Amino acid sequence: MKFLANVLLVMLLASPLMGQAVTQLEYFFDADPGFGNGTSISVTEVDGEVNYEGSIMTSSLSRGLHTLFIRAKNSDDEWGLTIKKLILVDQGEAREIEALEYFFDEDPGHGSGTAIPITASSQIDNEAMLSTEGLSVGLHTIFIRAKFTDGSWGMPIKKLILIDQSDPVLVSNIISAEYFFNTDPGFAAGTPISVNAAADIETTFTIPSTNLPIGDQILFVRVMNADSVWGMYSSEIFSLSEVASLTFESSDTLEYFQDSPELLIAGDLGISSSTDISADSAIIKISKGFLEEDSLFIDDPGSLDIDSVESGIKISGNASLEDYQDALRTAYYINNNEVSEKADTLKEFSITVYSGAFASESVVKYVEVLDHIMTSNEGELGLPKEFSLRQNYPNPFNPSTNIEFALPEQAVVSLKVYNLLGREISTLVSGRMSAGIHKIEFNASRLSTGLYFYRIQAGSFIQTKKMMLIK
Repeated sequence: MKFLANVLLVMLLASPLMGQAVTQLEYFFDADPGFGNGTSISVTEVDGEVNYEGSIMTSSLSRGLHTLFIRAKNSDDEWGLTIKKLILVDQGEAREIEALEYFFDEDPGHGSGTAIPITASSQIDNEAMLSTEGLSVGLHTIFIRAKFTDGSWGMPIKKLILIDQSDPVLVSNIISAEYFFNTDPGFAAGTPISVNAAADIETTFTIPSTNLPIGDQILFVRVMNADSVWGMYSSEIFSLSEVASLTFESSDTLEYFQDSPELLIAGDLGISSSTDISADSAIIKISKGFLEEDSLFIDDPGSLDIDSVESGIKISGNASLEDYQDALRTAYYINNNEVSEKADTLKEFSITVYSGAFASESVVKYVEVLDHIMTSNEGELGLPKEFSLRQNYPNPFNPSTNIEFALPEQAVVSLKVYNLLGREISTLVSGRMSAGIHKIEFNASRLSTGLYFYRIQAGSFIQTKKMMLIK
């Protein structure tokens, strides 16, 4: 029987005492062996915090639930509080699920819940009507768990539900809706949303965010029916950041170069600001029927990071344009296989700058198509100068997100996704890849809400990042 050999751990520990440096970190499983007798971890402290990312071996543990304990010692030889985390040591290979059951509030014991009919498989995607008969009005917790073909049971998944009617009643129309941010102001005290009375409503509306602070926010939406009863709210987490408000100069022409296997569109876009601004990001959308958006490069790569996003191309970093005449000179790369244009024509090239979610200005440029091969250095051609793994976008996401990584040279690449227990969820890449910037889509439609990790190994380069799935 093969067990999972290690667990992926990402943690942040503060110094045990204010102002004291962390000198030692140790961990142990299940039973405390005493201070200093755990397994030591090499750490580096930065600004009073220890940020450790690595693998902790679990090969000596039996299959099932265990508790991982971690603690730190400072320069005064004092130990801090012990942090603990429940982990599951499971089989490395996928196991087949042969049964599902559910129960409410209290565990009746393995095999004593209400069965959910399924066909045995290593992965179950099932829709079922679960009876709530016998439950009182109010909040309850539903638990669902799986039984494997080897006779073992998995951990139950739980979900909070609301029983709001003890007897069947006629459906009452929804007559009003409201939204609010972060803190509940009370029923009917939110910002109203215009709706037409109906049993079910589907509407699209614009929510201004001008008065919200920069950072993470929570949007809440709820509705009231004709009986003046408010329903439970729905919520969505999003993030606000400063966005540069930019304008275009329309006099310049872009140049279009062909150099197999890549194409380069380069030139002075004439992007400038009408007032003195300093922001950490701007979004440029480049649209043309035969173009596939991939990456955008700036003359000053030391101050800007570029990411391709669904709504355009995001420039993040210090996008300060203090002089009205200042402009960003860009180079834009696409795959040669996506282009089927003759080399002696002028093409329209529509470029739009977005401020937040709204276009601030759009201008049509003309692309000059040249018939010669462009010669340039590696930086101008856009090949990465070092290995890197970028933060996924969007993040948080539902149900899919993009993961980008850069390879300065051909390498054997492994890109995998793990859950909080360190169990491998998906292998996105496994094999040799060419130098360049690569984008992989990760679809998590069958996964539950939570924190996940994605880890790349390309030669000796290893890096792990976190991403959040919110459904």
